[in-house]
Amino acid sequence: MLKAKTIAIFSFVIFNLAACKKDKQNNTACVLNETNLMGTYKYGAVTYKASPSAVAVDATSMVDACSLDDLITIGANHLFSYTDAGVKCNPPGDGTASWSLQGNIFTAAAQSGPVEKFSCSSFTVAHANFFTASDTLLITFVKQ
Repeated sequence: MLKAKTIAIFSFVIFNLAACKKDKQNNTACVLNETNLMGTYKYGAVTYKASPSAVAVDATSMVDACSLDDLITIGANHLFSYTDAGVKCNPPGDGTASWSLQGNIFTAAAQSGPVEKFSCSSFTVAHANFFTASDTLLITFVKQ
């Protein structure tokens, strides 16, 4: 009788483990396009490379502290808006402009640069020759 109960319990456990097997999730990559780019963002990492072979260093201090909590909205109809949220800068930096995406080149408010990294939760834009020839400022925007 004990053997039958053990077999029944063992079979029940195995059956339930097999039944609870997780479905494979669709792991398709998030593609850089206008639809996936739209959203509201805040500044993430800001790094600087003095040359292509240089190690990237933290450059967050290059962004005004009052701007780090601001909201950047990449919206429909190619409307880009910047909202001075949280700690207000003096003067406040609210504004709107147009934006575009041509291939991997993101342009907003007449500033453009290639999107170096993209996921549906963040993207990084590179600004080459920012201070000197061959340097790069990399700014990451994190979706809210």
